[in-house]
Amino acid sequence: MTKIITRFAPSPTGMLHIGSVRTAIYSYLFAKQHGGQFKLRIEDTDLERSTKESVDVIVNGLKLLGIDWDGEEVYQSSMFKKHKDIALELVQQGKAYFAYDTKEELDKMREDARASGKAFVYRYNEKSATKREGVEPVVRMYVEAGQKIIVKDLVKGDVEFDTDNIEDFIMLRPGGNSTFLFACACDDYEMGVTHVIRGDDHLSNTPKQILVFKARGLAEPHYGHIPLIHDNLGQKLSKRRGAVAVEDYIEKGFLPHALLNYLLKLGWSHGEQEYFTKEEMISLFDISKVVSSPARFDMDKLLSVNLHYIQNTTNEQLLNYLKPMLFKAYGVSIDNDNQITLLTILDELKKNNTLAAIVKMCAPYLKGVSFAYEPEAEAIIKENKDKIPLLITFLQEHSHDALKLDFKQIFAAFLKANNTNFKALGPVFRSCLIGSANSTAISEIVKALGKDECIKRLKAFI
Repeated sequence: MTKIITRFAPSPTGMLHIGSVRTAIYSYLFAKQHGGQFKLRIEDTDLERSTKESVDVIVNGLKLLGIDWDGEEVYQSSMFKKHKDIALELVQQGKAYFAYDTKEELDKMREDARASGKAFVYRYNEKSATKREGVEPVVRMYVEAGQKIIVKDLVKGDVEFDTDNIEDFIMLRPGGNSTFLFACACDDYEMGVTHVIRGDDHLSNTPKQILVFKARGLAEPHYGHIPLIHDNLGQKLSKRRGAVAVEDYIEKGFLPHALLNYLLKLGWSHGEQEYFTKEEMISLFDISKVVSSPARFDMDKLLSVNLHYIQNTTNEQLLNYLKPMLFKAYGVSIDNDNQITLLTILDELKKNNTLAAIVKMCAPYLKGVSFAYEPEAEAIIKENKDKIPLLITFLQEHSHDALKLDFKQIFAAFLKANNTNFKALGPVFRSCLIGSANSTAISEIVKALGKDECIKRLKAFI
């Protein structure tokens, strides 16, 4: 039985956006489910626009999500000589030819076709194929008109193309470098790719690439074209339209597995199950269940998924994600004291749906970090300064251990004894301690900061 090999083949001309990442996820899962290999190919045929920085973004983005590829990444530019040799061999076999058209001549052909109301489809002609001094030729594939090409698509089913609408496409540019379309077909064969899973926008390339395989007497791989991701307005996500890079999502505080899970479900489902371990993703993924219509990106849903994973991550694991973010935000390393404090309060802070929001709320609990008081908290403190001595008395009357073990009951009894209620004292208590009127439980704030630090912060307002 032939081993299944899939590949992810991004172009290093910008960020690795989430649409591309979903393609990588599906290709990876399909290969691993069948005990096969998943390979990474960097399609850097556009030498002018390809950059090392973009390659790093691709590699780091996949690693962040735990999408590991087999073997070393392949750079398409390293295969240029092989592409050229294959193209020239096809010329010798009479399956391809040199074409010497100038840009002006091609523009004239297109204008003439438009004037006659026809679509322009380039075909071999003797004048174009005649060698001319001073003109660097391209190499074009002979495409025989009147033929049907059927793509047995893993997602869409059979898709039929008519070669009457497929021109004699370019394989080698002037100077001999391969086009993306031709290089892709050559490299898929060289890498042993058996299944090509990619975006819907590549479907029109597929019949041409099948023609390359047929011209070489080779069996083409299986193809599966995934519908694209649209934004909330129904328009295609792209590098220019809202398709944020993986690293940007991570920087904004999305957990890698949350992003992985959300993208998996963006166009595929398995019954009512919402959340998957990586092992479940591999065992349950079925490409035939990928929907054939575009998926709609929903930020609220992504935030909901992220909240689920934040709340189901242990505090110790979550703190490991937070440490570099805390250092970047506040310039502090998390020593033992800070770690104990944060681990104590994290259950409360995990109500937030991004790590970035949690980082923002960590400031009052870190030694040596000054934090700003929110305007609402400042207003509450100003209006209730007369109540602060009462709060200090409450803390002084009880040991830290007692407050830690039974804060709610002790505070309730104190409020009753002083003929007041939580609504009167709670907001100013919280505002003085952490500079915020948010819903963090006061019992947990006191437990995390400790009795002495709480008294110190309250006294600062007297």
